Amino acid sequence: MHHIMWANNYFCAYNSIYDGGQKYYDEVCLANTFFTITRYSLISSMLMEIIKLFDSREEKCLLKLIELCMEHMDIFPAGKYYVLWKDAIIVNSIDELLNLAKKELENLEPSLLSLKIRRDKYYAHNDKKYFSRNASLSDDCPIVENEIEYFLRYAAGVCNSLLGALIDQHTYPKYIGCDDLEKLLMCAHRKLKKNN
Repeated sequence: MHHIMWANNYFCAYNSIYDGGQKYYDEVCLANTFFTITRYSLISSMLMEIIKLFDSREEKCLLKLIELCMEHMDIFPAGKYYVLWKDAIIVNSIDELLNLAKKELENLEPSLLSLKIRRDKYYAHNDKKYFSRNASLSDDCPIVENEIEYFLRYAAGVCNSLLGALIDQHTYPKYIGCDDLEKLLMCAHRKLKKNN
């Protein structure tokens, strides 16, 4: 949940800068370099956190969590389990929940390929091809916003389904206020207006 929470926070903060920059363009221009650097930093941080969740080579990833739970299904109490990432479908066994989670993870693999290539070729190894700007990373490895949202919903849904099945608790997957940049820009807007 720690990685899910940070990835969600980065994603919300990035969107907050993007949305705020459209609504409060003049205010963002007061610190344009700061917002540009922050935006790019948030993208790379978010992608690295998401890949940690989905790359089976990572020590703590969703696949290993699902497999660990499959090995120890006897620790889950009997009862009904909500599958939160699939329209609140109710399944009647932890086995069914885990198999559904694993199958969905396998279905996501082609969509995750762009993220993995970005991480390996650009963020982790600074591939010459992209470093020298001979190629466009966004053309070679496109990322679609609704896919990022789905990866985050799926990850939080699986973890919360397992947490709920185990101890009947759930965790909110992001900090409250992680997208509150608009409040800061609104204050800057008022100050600029007052000074003019």
